[in-house]
Amino acid sequence: MKNIHKFISVMCFIPIVFSGCGKQKKVNDDNFKNVNQSQFSLDKNQAGMMQGIHYMGVTLAENCFLKKEIIYPSNIEKILVSYIDDLRDDEIRQKLNIGTDIKLPGELIDITAGMNYSKNAAINKLSRSTTYHAYVRLGESKIDTSHENNFTLKPSYDHFFNNDGELIDPYNFIKKCGDEIVTSQVYSSKLMITIKLNFDSIKALKEFNANIGGVLNAFILEGVEIGPTVKLNQLKESTRKQIKLELHGIQIGGQPEEMMKVISTHNSCRLDNLKECNLIFQRLNKYISEDYKQQLDEDDMSTWAIESSKTTSYDKMSILNNKGKYLKFNWTNDIKDSINLSILKSDLSTRISKEYANYSIANSIINNSNLATDEKSALEEIIRKTKKNISVLRNYSALCYFDLKSCLFNKESGFQEYLENYDEYYLKPSIGRLISKIRSDSTPSEGQKNRSSSDFLNLKSVIEDRKFNSVYFKIKTIDNMLMRDKSIRFNLMCNKPWYRGDDPIIIASAFNDYEVTIDTLELNYTRMCSNEEMVYVASPKNMNHPDFIVEVWGKE
Repeated sequence: MKNIHKFISVMCFIPIVFSGCGKQKKVNDDNFKNVNQSQFSLDKNQAGMMQGIHYMGVTLAENCFLKKEIIYPSNIEKILVSYIDDLRDDEIRQKLNIGTDIKLPGELIDITAGMNYSKNAAINKLSRSTTYHAYVRLGESKIDTSHENNFTLKPSYDHFFNNDGELIDPYNFIKKCGDEIVTSQVYSSKLMITIKLNFDSIKALKEFNANIGGVLNAFILEGVEIGPTVKLNQLKESTRKQIKLELHGIQIGGQPEEMMKVISTHNSCRLDNLKECNLIFQRLNKYISEDYKQQLDEDDMSTWAIESSKTTSYDKMSILNNKGKYLKFNWTNDIKDSINLSILKSDLSTRISKEYANYSIANSIINNSNLATDEKSALEEIIRKTKKNISVLRNYSALCYFDLKSCLFNKESGFQEYLENYDEYYLKPSIGRLISKIRSDSTPSEGQKNRSSSDFLNLKSVIEDRKFNSVYFKIKTIDNMLMRDKSIRFNLMCNKPWYRGDDPIIIASAFNDYEVTIDTLELNYTRMCSNEEMVYVASPKNMNHPDFIVEVWGKE
Protein backbone atom coordinates (compact mmCIF):
# COMPACT_ATOMS: atom_id res chain seq x y z
CA MET A 1 0.00 0.00 0.00
CA LYS A 2 1.49 3.30 -1.08
CA ASN A 3 1.64 6.04 1.53
CA ILE A 4 0.06 9.00 -0.32
CA HIS A 5 -0.17 12.36 1.40
CA LYS A 6 -2.40 14.61 -0.73
CA PHE A 7 -3.30 18.24 -0.33
CA ILE A 8 -5.88 19.86 -2.61
CA SER A 9 -6.03 23.50 -3.75
CA VAL A 10 -3.15 24.75 -1.57
CA MET A 11 0.47 23.65 -1.50
CA CYS A 12 0.71 23.06 2.24
CA PHE A 13 4.35 22.03 2.54
CA ILE A 14 5.91 24.50 0.14
CA PRO A 15 5.04 28.20 0.40
CA ILE A 16 3.85 28.68 -3.18
CA VAL A 17 1.09 31.27 -3.51
CA PHE A 18 -0.85 31.68 -6.75
CA SER A 19 -3.71 34.05 -7.44
CA GLY A 20 -7.32 32.94 -7.09
CA CYS A 21 -9.53 30.86 -9.35
CA GLY A 22 -12.39 31.22 -11.72
CA LYS A 23 -12.14 34.51 -13.64
CA GLN A 24 -11.68 34.32 -17.43
CA LYS A 25 -10.61 36.81 -20.05
CA LYS A 26 -11.32 37.19 -23.78
CA VAL A 27 -8.63 37.68 -26.41
CA ASN A 28 -8.58 37.34 -30.20
CA ASP A 29 -6.58 35.31 -31.04
CA ASP A 30 1.40 9.45 -53.27
CA ASN A 31 2.74 6.71 -53.85
CA PHE A 32 3.53 4.34 -50.94
CA LYS A 33 6.23 2.40 -52.72
CA ASN A 34 8.37 5.50 -52.95
CA VAL A 35 7.96 6.56 -49.35
CA ASN A 36 11.37 7.43 -47.91
CA GLN A 37 12.66 8.57 -44.54
CA SER A 38 12.93 12.19 -45.62
CA GLN A 39 9.11 12.28 -45.49
CA PHE A 40 9.21 11.42 -41.81
CA SER A 41 8.63 14.24 -39.35
CA LEU A 42 7.24 14.53 -35.87
CA ASP A 43 5.75 17.98 -35.49
CA LYS A 44 6.46 19.03 -31.92
CA ASN A 45 4.90 22.46 -32.41
CA GLN A 46 1.89 22.82 -30.21
CA ALA A 47 -1.49 22.86 -31.90
CA GLY A 48 -3.20 26.17 -31.12
CA MET A 49 -6.84 27.04 -30.73
CA MET A 50 -8.82 26.88 -34.02
CA GLN A 51 -5.85 25.00 -35.52
CA GLY A 52 -6.76 22.64 -38.34
CA ILE A 53 -5.91 19.01 -37.52
CA HIS A 54 -5.68 16.01 -39.79
CA TYR A 55 -6.87 13.72 -37.03
CA MET A 56 -6.44 10.47 -38.93
CA GLY A 57 -2.81 11.29 -39.76
CA VAL A 58 -1.95 13.01 -36.44
CA THR A 59 -0.60 16.08 -38.24
CA LEU A 60 -1.12 19.83 -38.08
CA ALA A 61 -2.94 21.68 -40.83
CA GLU A 62 -3.59 25.35 -41.54
CA ASN A 63 -5.93 27.61 -39.63
CA CYS A 64 -8.61 28.05 -42.28
CA PHE A 65 -11.19 30.11 -40.40
CA LEU A 66 -11.65 33.77 -39.67
CA LYS A 67 -10.74 34.73 -36.13
CA LYS A 68 -13.17 34.22 -33.31
CA GLU A 69 -12.78 35.32 -29.72
CA ILE A 70 -11.07 32.76 -27.52
CA ILE A 71 -11.85 32.63 -23.82
CA TYR A 72 -8.59 31.84 -22.06
CA PRO A 73 -8.33 31.04 -18.35
CA SER A 74 -6.75 33.91 -16.45
CA ASN A 75 -6.23 32.49 -12.96
CA ILE A 76 -5.06 29.18 -11.55
CA GLU A 77 -7.98 26.78 -11.39
CA LYS A 78 -6.49 23.93 -9.39
CA ILE A 79 -3.33 23.02 -7.50
CA LEU A 80 -2.66 19.51 -6.28
CA VAL A 81 0.40 18.54 -4.29
CA SER A 82 1.19 15.07 -3.00
CA TYR A 83 4.11 13.12 -1.60
CA ILE A 84 4.14 9.50 -2.78
CA ASP A 85 6.40 6.88 -1.24
CA ASP A 86 8.40 4.20 -3.06
CA LEU A 87 7.24 4.50 -6.66
CA ARG A 88 8.26 1.72 -9.03
CA ASP A 89 9.40 2.27 -12.61
CA ASP A 90 6.04 1.36 -14.15
CA GLU A 91 4.14 3.55 -11.66
CA ILE A 92 6.25 6.59 -12.55
CA ARG A 93 5.70 6.01 -16.28
CA GLN A 94 1.98 5.78 -15.63
CA LYS A 95 1.94 9.14 -13.82
CA LEU A 96 3.77 10.69 -16.76
CA ASN A 97 1.35 9.05 -19.22
CA ILE A 98 4.25 7.44 -21.07
CA GLY A 99 2.98 4.92 -23.58
CA THR A 100 -0.49 6.40 -23.94
CA ASP A 101 -1.85 7.32 -27.35
CA ILE A 102 -0.71 10.51 -29.01
CA LYS A 103 -3.82 12.61 -29.50
CA LEU A 104 -2.40 15.66 -31.23
CA PRO A 105 0.96 17.01 -32.34
CA GLY A 106 2.35 19.22 -29.60
CA GLU A 107 1.09 16.96 -26.83
CA LEU A 108 4.02 14.61 -27.27
CA ILE A 109 5.80 13.84 -24.01
CA ASP A 110 9.55 13.44 -24.35
CA ILE A 111 9.45 9.66 -23.93
CA THR A 112 13.22 9.34 -23.66
CA ALA A 113 13.43 11.91 -20.85
CA GLY A 114 10.48 10.32 -19.08
CA MET A 115 11.98 6.84 -19.30
CA ASN A 116 15.33 8.04 -18.00
CA TYR A 117 13.62 9.72 -15.04
CA SER A 118 11.49 6.67 -14.25
CA LYS A 119 14.52 4.38 -14.43
CA ASN A 120 16.67 6.55 -12.16
CA ALA A 121 13.97 7.51 -9.66
CA ALA A 122 12.41 4.05 -9.24
CA ILE A 123 13.15 2.09 -6.08
CA ASN A 124 14.90 -1.26 -5.93
CA LYS A 125 15.60 -3.82 -3.23
CA LEU A 126 18.09 -1.55 -1.54
CA SER A 127 16.51 1.89 -1.91
CA ARG A 128 13.52 3.89 -0.71
CA SER A 129 12.05 7.17 -1.94
CA THR A 130 9.41 9.84 -1.68
CA THR A 131 8.29 11.87 -4.69
CA TYR A 132 7.06 15.45 -4.57
CA HIS A 133 4.32 15.64 -7.20
CA ALA A 134 2.89 19.06 -8.07
CA TYR A 135 0.11 19.50 -10.61
CA VAL A 136 -0.97 23.05 -11.47
CA ARG A 137 -3.98 23.42 -13.78
CA LEU A 138 -4.49 26.85 -15.25
CA GLY A 139 -7.78 25.87 -16.84
CA GLU A 140 -9.48 25.32 -20.17
CA SER A 141 -9.60 27.64 -23.17
CA LYS A 142 -12.73 27.68 -25.32
CA ILE A 143 -14.01 29.36 -28.46
CA ASP A 144 -16.54 32.01 -27.54
CA THR A 145 -19.84 31.01 -29.15
CA SER A 146 -22.08 33.01 -26.83
CA HIS A 147 -22.97 35.54 -29.55
CA GLU A 148 -22.33 33.59 -32.74
CA ASN A 149 -22.23 29.81 -33.10
CA ASN A 150 -21.19 29.84 -36.77
CA PHE A 151 -17.63 29.62 -38.07
CA THR A 152 -16.58 31.45 -41.25
CA LEU A 153 -14.16 29.91 -43.72
CA LYS A 154 -11.48 32.22 -45.10
CA PRO A 155 -12.23 33.30 -48.71
CA SER A 156 -9.01 31.73 -50.03
CA TYR A 157 -10.54 28.27 -49.56
CA ASP A 158 -13.85 28.93 -51.41
CA HIS A 159 -12.65 27.14 -54.55
CA PHE A 160 -12.93 23.79 -52.78
CA PHE A 161 -16.73 24.18 -52.82
CA ASN A 162 -19.36 24.52 -55.54
CA ASN A 163 -22.08 27.18 -55.68
CA ASP A 164 -24.36 25.02 -53.52
CA GLY A 165 -21.74 24.93 -50.74
CA GLU A 166 -20.85 21.29 -51.33
CA LEU A 167 -17.25 20.19 -50.83
CA ILE A 168 -16.04 19.05 -54.26
CA ASP A 169 -12.35 18.46 -53.54
CA PRO A 170 -12.08 16.87 -50.07
CA TYR A 171 -8.59 15.48 -50.72
CA ASN A 172 -6.91 18.87 -51.33
CA PHE A 173 -9.07 20.66 -48.79
CA ILE A 174 -8.04 18.26 -46.04
CA LYS A 175 -4.39 18.56 -47.09
CA LYS A 176 -4.76 22.28 -46.38
CA CYS A 177 -7.24 22.45 -43.52
CA GLY A 178 -7.40 18.96 -42.02
CA ASP A 179 -10.67 17.29 -41.08
CA GLU A 180 -11.10 18.68 -37.55
CA ILE A 181 -10.46 21.88 -35.61
CA VAL A 182 -9.16 22.44 -32.07
CA THR A 183 -12.09 23.80 -30.07
CA SER A 184 -10.75 23.69 -26.50
CA GLN A 185 -7.49 23.05 -24.65
CA VAL A 186 -6.45 22.41 -21.06
CA TYR A 187 -3.29 24.21 -19.88
CA SER A 188 -1.29 22.85 -16.97
CA SER A 189 2.15 22.14 -15.58
CA LYS A 190 3.57 19.19 -13.71
CA LEU A 191 6.66 18.88 -11.52
CA MET A 192 7.95 15.61 -10.07
CA ILE A 193 11.04 15.55 -7.84
CA THR A 194 12.14 12.33 -6.19
CA ILE A 195 14.23 12.12 -3.02
CA LYS A 196 15.81 8.68 -3.23
CA LEU A 197 17.85 6.96 -0.54
CA ASN A 198 20.27 4.23 -1.60
CA PHE A 199 21.44 1.91 1.18
CA ASP A 200 24.83 0.21 1.13
CA SER A 201 23.56 -2.80 3.08
CA ILE A 202 20.35 -4.54 4.07
CA LYS A 203 21.34 -3.93 7.69
CA ALA A 204 21.31 -0.15 7.15
CA LEU A 205 17.92 -0.39 5.42
CA LYS A 206 16.43 -2.42 8.26
CA GLU A 207 17.69 0.06 10.87
CA PHE A 208 16.26 2.94 8.85
CA ASN A 209 12.87 1.24 8.59
CA ALA A 210 12.82 0.38 12.29
CA ASN A 211 13.80 3.83 13.57
CA ILE A 212 12.33 6.18 10.99
CA GLY A 213 9.93 4.37 8.68
CA GLY A 214 9.45 6.05 5.30
CA VAL A 215 11.61 8.64 3.56
CA LEU A 216 8.84 11.17 4.14
CA ASN A 217 9.43 10.93 7.91
CA ALA A 218 13.12 11.64 7.45
CA PHE A 219 12.91 14.79 5.37
CA ILE A 220 9.55 16.50 5.46
CA LEU A 221 7.54 18.17 8.20
CA GLU A 222 4.11 19.66 7.69
CA GLY A 223 4.15 23.45 7.34
CA VAL A 224 7.88 23.82 6.69
CA GLU A 225 10.25 23.43 3.75
CA ILE A 226 11.73 20.12 2.61
CA GLY A 227 14.74 19.17 4.70
CA PRO A 228 16.14 16.71 7.25
CA THR A 229 14.04 16.06 10.36
CA VAL A 230 15.22 15.35 13.88
CA LYS A 231 14.32 11.71 13.36
CA LEU A 232 17.58 11.24 11.49
CA ASN A 233 19.34 11.61 14.85
CA GLN A 234 17.89 8.22 15.78
CA LEU A 235 20.26 6.57 13.31
CA LYS A 236 23.80 5.66 14.25
CA GLU A 237 26.46 7.66 12.44
CA SER A 238 27.83 4.41 11.00
CA THR A 239 24.39 3.79 9.49
CA ARG A 240 24.06 7.31 8.09
CA LYS A 241 27.38 6.79 6.32
CA GLN A 242 25.79 3.88 4.47
CA ILE A 243 22.89 5.94 3.11
CA LYS A 244 23.28 8.04 -0.02
CA LEU A 245 20.65 10.65 -0.95
CA GLU A 246 19.95 11.42 -4.62
CA LEU A 247 17.60 13.87 -6.37
CA HIS A 248 15.86 13.05 -9.64
CA GLY A 249 13.24 15.14 -11.39
CA ILE A 250 11.17 15.93 -14.45
CA GLN A 251 9.05 18.96 -15.35
CA ILE A 252 6.35 19.56 -17.96
CA GLY A 253 5.54 23.19 -18.66
CA GLY A 254 7.44 26.24 -17.43
CA GLN A 255 11.18 26.03 -18.04
CA PRO A 256 12.29 22.41 -17.51
CA GLU A 257 15.90 23.29 -18.30
CA GLU A 258 16.03 25.38 -15.12
CA MET A 259 14.85 22.44 -13.06
CA MET A 260 17.55 20.27 -14.66
CA LYS A 261 20.21 22.75 -13.53
CA VAL A 262 19.09 22.20 -9.93
CA ILE A 263 18.82 18.42 -10.30
CA SER A 264 22.05 17.85 -12.23
CA THR A 265 24.34 20.12 -10.16
CA HIS A 266 25.51 18.51 -6.93
CA ASN A 267 22.47 16.28 -6.49
CA SER A 268 23.73 13.68 -4.01
CA CYS A 269 25.16 13.45 -0.49
CA ARG A 270 25.74 10.99 2.34
CA LEU A 271 23.48 11.35 5.37
CA ASP A 272 26.45 11.56 7.72
CA ASN A 273 27.19 14.92 6.07
CA LEU A 274 23.96 16.83 6.68
CA LYS A 275 25.67 20.14 5.97
CA GLU A 276 26.20 19.04 2.38
CA CYS A 277 22.66 17.66 2.18
CA ASN A 278 21.24 20.95 3.47
CA LEU A 279 22.87 22.82 0.56
CA ILE A 280 21.00 20.51 -1.82
CA PHE A 281 17.71 21.13 -0.03
CA GLN A 282 18.26 24.88 -0.03
CA ARG A 283 18.51 24.90 -3.83
CA LEU A 284 15.54 22.55 -4.10
CA ASN A 285 13.31 24.65 -1.82
CA LYS A 286 14.21 27.84 -3.64
CA TYR A 287 13.36 26.28 -6.97
CA ILE A 288 9.98 24.90 -5.83
CA SER A 289 8.87 27.93 -3.82
CA GLU A 290 10.24 30.72 -6.05
CA ASP A 291 11.68 29.77 -9.43
CA TYR A 292 9.01 27.29 -10.52
CA LYS A 293 6.23 29.66 -9.50
CA GLN A 294 7.75 32.53 -11.49
CA GLN A 295 7.93 30.42 -14.64
CA LEU A 296 4.13 29.95 -14.77
CA ASP A 297 2.65 33.19 -16.09
CA GLU A 298 -1.13 33.27 -16.08
CA ASP A 299 -1.07 35.87 -18.87
CA ASP A 300 1.32 33.92 -21.12
CA MET A 301 -0.09 30.67 -22.48
CA SER A 302 3.32 29.71 -23.88
CA THR A 303 4.61 29.06 -20.35
CA TRP A 304 2.08 26.25 -19.91
CA ALA A 305 1.95 22.77 -21.39
CA ILE A 306 -1.10 21.72 -23.34
CA GLU A 307 -2.34 18.82 -21.27
CA SER A 308 -5.14 17.87 -23.65
CA SER A 309 -7.07 19.22 -26.62
CA LYS A 310 -10.59 18.65 -27.81
CA THR A 311 -11.26 18.68 -31.53
CA THR A 312 -14.48 18.86 -33.50
CA SER A 313 -15.01 17.40 -36.96
CA TYR A 314 -16.06 19.90 -39.63
CA ASP A 315 -19.20 17.91 -40.40
CA LYS A 316 -20.34 18.50 -36.80
CA MET A 317 -19.94 22.30 -37.06
CA SER A 318 -21.96 25.14 -38.54
CA ILE A 319 -19.62 26.66 -41.15
CA LEU A 320 -20.29 29.53 -43.57
CA ASN A 321 -18.32 31.03 -46.43
CA ASN A 322 -17.65 34.78 -46.47
CA LYS A 323 -20.95 35.35 -48.32
CA GLY A 324 -22.95 33.69 -45.55
CA LYS A 325 -23.57 30.46 -47.48
CA TYR A 326 -23.68 27.31 -45.33
CA LEU A 327 -21.00 24.81 -46.33
CA LYS A 328 -21.59 21.07 -46.43
CA PHE A 329 -18.92 18.73 -45.05
CA ASN A 330 -20.70 15.43 -45.40
CA TRP A 331 -17.74 13.13 -45.97
CA THR A 332 -20.26 10.42 -46.81
CA ASN A 333 -24.04 10.21 -47.09
CA ASP A 334 -24.13 6.61 -45.90
CA ILE A 335 -24.50 6.05 -42.15
CA LYS A 336 -22.54 2.79 -42.33
CA ASP A 337 -19.70 4.50 -44.16
CA SER A 338 -19.77 7.31 -41.61
CA ILE A 339 -19.33 4.80 -38.77
CA ASN A 340 -16.54 3.01 -40.63
CA LEU A 341 -14.78 6.34 -41.21
CA SER A 342 -14.81 7.07 -37.47
CA ILE A 343 -13.37 3.61 -36.79
CA LEU A 344 -10.68 4.06 -39.45
CA LYS A 345 -9.67 7.50 -38.11
CA SER A 346 -9.27 6.06 -34.62
CA ASP A 347 -7.39 3.01 -35.89
CA LEU A 348 -4.88 4.97 -37.95
CA SER A 349 -4.20 7.55 -35.24
CA THR A 350 -3.63 4.71 -32.75
CA ARG A 351 -1.25 2.94 -35.16
CA ILE A 352 0.74 6.14 -35.65
CA SER A 353 0.89 6.61 -31.85
CA LYS A 354 2.29 3.11 -31.40
CA GLU A 355 4.89 3.55 -34.14
CA TYR A 356 6.05 6.79 -32.56
CA ALA A 357 6.26 5.18 -29.10
CA ASN A 358 8.32 2.27 -30.50
CA TYR A 359 10.56 4.71 -32.37
CA SER A 360 11.19 6.61 -29.12
CA ILE A 361 11.84 3.48 -27.04
CA ALA A 362 14.34 2.17 -29.60
CA ASN A 363 16.12 5.53 -29.58
CA SER A 364 16.30 5.53 -25.79
CA ILE A 365 18.10 2.17 -25.48
CA ILE A 366 20.18 1.90 -28.65
CA ASN A 367 23.25 3.56 -27.11
CA ASN A 368 23.65 0.95 -24.36
CA SER A 369 27.25 -0.21 -24.80
CA ASN A 370 26.48 -3.79 -23.73
CA LEU A 371 23.94 -4.57 -26.44
CA ALA A 372 24.61 -7.51 -28.70
CA THR A 373 25.57 -6.61 -32.26
CA ASP A 374 22.31 -7.95 -33.65
CA GLU A 375 20.34 -6.23 -30.85
CA LYS A 376 21.81 -2.91 -31.92
CA SER A 377 21.14 -3.73 -35.58
CA ALA A 378 17.56 -4.70 -34.74
CA LEU A 379 17.01 -1.41 -32.92
CA GLU A 380 18.47 0.52 -35.86
CA GLU A 381 16.07 -1.40 -38.10
CA ILE A 382 13.13 -0.55 -35.81
CA ILE A 383 14.04 3.15 -35.91
CA ARG A 384 14.21 3.06 -39.71
CA LYS A 385 11.01 1.05 -40.15
CA THR A 386 8.91 2.98 -37.64
CA LYS A 387 9.86 6.20 -39.41
CA LYS A 388 8.77 4.71 -42.72
CA ASN A 389 5.57 3.28 -41.22
CA ILE A 390 4.58 6.66 -39.83
CA SER A 391 5.07 8.18 -43.27
CA VAL A 392 3.04 5.41 -44.92
CA LEU A 393 0.17 5.74 -42.47
CA ARG A 394 0.12 9.52 -42.77
CA ASN A 395 0.20 9.37 -46.56
CA TYR A 396 -2.59 6.81 -46.60
CA SER A 397 -4.72 8.87 -44.25
CA ALA A 398 -4.36 11.83 -46.63
CA LEU A 399 -5.00 9.81 -49.78
CA CYS A 400 -8.02 8.19 -48.21
CA TYR A 401 -10.10 11.28 -48.85
CA PHE A 402 -9.23 11.17 -52.56
CA ASP A 403 -11.61 8.23 -52.93
CA LEU A 404 -13.30 7.75 -49.58
CA LYS A 405 -15.67 5.01 -50.74
CA SER A 406 -12.82 2.87 -52.01
CA CYS A 407 -10.72 3.67 -48.91
CA LEU A 408 -13.43 2.47 -46.55
CA PHE A 409 -14.05 -0.62 -48.67
CA ASN A 410 -10.39 -1.65 -48.66
CA LYS A 411 -9.54 -0.49 -45.13
CA GLU A 412 -6.39 -2.27 -43.94
CA SER A 413 -5.60 -3.83 -47.31
CA GLY A 414 -5.06 -0.32 -48.62
CA PHE A 415 -1.90 0.23 -46.57
CA GLN A 416 -0.95 -3.04 -44.86
CA GLU A 417 1.25 -4.28 -47.69
CA TYR A 418 3.41 -1.16 -47.43
CA LEU A 419 4.06 -1.37 -43.70
CA GLU A 420 7.40 -2.75 -42.54
CA ASN A 421 7.34 -5.51 -39.92
CA TYR A 422 9.91 -5.61 -37.12
CA ASP A 423 10.56 -7.65 -34.02
CA GLU A 424 9.19 -5.91 -30.91
CA TYR A 425 11.17 -8.36 -28.76
CA TYR A 426 13.98 -5.80 -28.64
CA LEU A 427 11.79 -2.98 -27.28
CA LYS A 428 12.45 -3.35 -23.58
CA PRO A 429 12.31 -0.10 -21.60
CA SER A 430 13.72 -1.86 -18.50
CA ILE A 431 16.78 -3.35 -20.13
CA GLY A 432 18.65 -3.58 -16.81
CA ARG A 433 22.37 -3.50 -16.11
CA LEU A 434 25.12 -5.96 -16.98
CA ILE A 435 26.48 -7.68 -13.85
CA SER A 436 28.94 -10.19 -15.25
CA LYS A 437 29.74 -12.27 -18.34
CA ILE A 438 31.90 -15.24 -19.28
CA ARG A 439 33.00 -17.22 -22.33
CA SER A 440 31.99 -20.86 -22.05
CA ASP A 441 32.74 -24.05 -23.97
CA SER A 442 29.75 -25.72 -25.65
CA THR A 443 30.49 -28.98 -23.79
CA PRO A 444 32.08 -29.67 -20.40
CA SER A 445 35.72 -28.62 -20.48
CA GLU A 446 38.46 -31.22 -20.74
CA GLY A 447 38.73 -33.28 -17.56
CA GLN A 448 35.46 -31.82 -16.18
CA LYS A 449 32.18 -33.62 -15.58
CA ASN A 450 29.95 -30.53 -15.85
CA ARG A 451 31.98 -27.33 -15.79
CA SER A 452 32.25 -25.48 -19.13
CA SER A 453 33.57 -22.09 -17.94
CA SER A 454 35.77 -20.57 -15.30
CA ASP A 455 34.27 -18.96 -12.19
CA PHE A 456 32.70 -15.62 -13.12
CA LEU A 457 29.78 -14.68 -10.91
CA ASN A 458 30.01 -13.53 -7.31
CA LEU A 459 26.41 -14.13 -6.26
CA LYS A 460 27.12 -13.21 -2.66
CA SER A 461 27.98 -9.67 -3.73
CA VAL A 462 24.92 -9.42 -6.01
CA ILE A 463 22.59 -10.61 -3.25
CA GLU A 464 24.06 -8.40 -0.55
CA ASP A 465 24.05 -5.30 -2.78
CA ARG A 466 20.25 -5.56 -3.00
CA LYS A 467 20.28 -3.32 -6.04
CA PHE A 468 18.24 -5.69 -8.18
CA ASN A 469 14.86 -7.35 -7.85
CA SER A 470 15.78 -10.05 -10.36
CA VAL A 471 18.46 -11.21 -12.78
CA TYR A 472 18.12 -12.54 -16.31
CA PHE A 473 20.46 -14.13 -18.82
CA LYS A 474 21.59 -13.39 -22.35
CA ILE A 475 23.32 -15.95 -24.55
CA LYS A 476 25.55 -14.64 -27.33
CA THR A 477 28.00 -15.93 -29.90
CA ILE A 478 31.61 -14.87 -29.52
CA ASP A 479 30.86 -12.39 -32.33
CA ASN A 480 28.37 -10.68 -29.99
CA MET A 481 25.23 -11.95 -31.71
CA LEU A 482 22.19 -12.79 -29.57
CA MET A 483 21.12 -16.46 -29.48
CA ARG A 484 17.38 -16.55 -28.88
CA ASP A 485 16.84 -20.27 -29.42
CA LYS A 486 15.25 -21.41 -26.15
CA SER A 487 16.34 -25.00 -26.71
CA ILE A 488 19.89 -23.85 -25.86
CA ARG A 489 20.21 -24.49 -22.14
CA PHE A 490 22.86 -24.41 -19.42
CA ASN A 491 23.14 -24.77 -15.65
CA LEU A 492 24.78 -22.52 -13.09
CA MET A 493 26.76 -24.34 -10.40
CA CYS A 494 28.72 -23.09 -7.43
CA ASN A 495 32.34 -24.01 -6.90
CA LYS A 496 32.40 -25.76 -3.54
CA PRO A 497 35.70 -26.88 -1.98
CA TRP A 498 36.51 -30.48 -3.01
CA TYR A 499 36.23 -31.76 0.55
CA ARG A 500 32.56 -30.66 0.75
CA GLY A 501 31.31 -32.93 -2.00
CA ASP A 502 29.95 -32.35 -5.50
CA ASP A 503 29.13 -28.88 -6.75
CA PRO A 504 25.36 -28.23 -6.59
CA ILE A 505 23.18 -26.79 -9.36
CA ILE A 506 21.65 -23.53 -8.19
CA ILE A 507 19.94 -22.67 -11.50
CA ALA A 508 18.93 -25.52 -13.81
CA SER A 509 18.25 -25.35 -17.53
CA ALA A 510 18.58 -21.58 -17.93
CA PHE A 511 18.09 -20.08 -21.40
CA ASN A 512 18.19 -16.73 -23.14
CA ASP A 513 15.90 -14.25 -21.32
CA TYR A 514 15.37 -16.66 -18.42
CA GLU A 515 14.65 -14.52 -15.35
CA VAL A 516 14.82 -15.39 -11.66
CA THR A 517 14.11 -13.26 -8.60
CA ILE A 518 16.87 -12.28 -6.20
CA ASP A 519 14.92 -13.90 -3.36
CA THR A 520 14.94 -17.27 -5.14
CA LEU A 521 18.64 -16.91 -5.94
CA GLU A 522 19.40 -16.08 -2.32
CA LEU A 523 17.44 -19.08 -1.08
CA ASN A 524 19.20 -21.51 -3.42
CA TYR A 525 22.64 -19.98 -3.01
CA THR A 526 22.51 -19.85 0.79
CA ARG A 527 21.12 -23.36 1.11
CA MET A 528 23.37 -25.07 -1.44
CA CYS A 529 26.55 -23.01 -1.54
CA SER A 530 26.97 -21.71 2.01
CA ASN A 531 26.62 -18.19 0.61
CA GLU A 532 30.33 -18.01 -0.23
CA GLU A 533 31.35 -19.75 -3.46
CA MET A 534 31.78 -18.34 -6.95
CA VAL A 535 29.51 -19.56 -9.76
CA TYR A 536 30.30 -21.06 -13.19
CA VAL A 537 28.49 -22.27 -16.34
CA ALA A 538 27.91 -26.02 -16.61
CA SER A 539 26.39 -28.70 -18.88
CA PRO A 540 25.42 -26.70 -21.98
CA LYS A 541 22.88 -28.38 -24.27
CA ASN A 542 21.90 -27.96 -27.92
CA MET A 543 24.72 -25.51 -28.60
CA ASN A 544 25.96 -25.69 -32.21
CA HIS A 545 28.88 -23.32 -31.66
CA PRO A 546 32.22 -24.43 -30.14
CA ASP A 547 31.92 -21.72 -27.50
CA PHE A 548 29.54 -18.95 -26.51
CA ILE A 549 29.03 -16.03 -24.11
CA VAL A 550 26.76 -16.01 -21.05
CA GLU A 551 25.77 -12.63 -19.62
CA VAL A 552 24.01 -11.98 -16.33
CA TRP A 553 21.88 -8.81 -16.20
CA GLY A 554 20.20 -7.22 -13.19
CA LYS A 555 16.76 -5.56 -13.17
CA GLU A 556 15.82 -3.07 -10.50
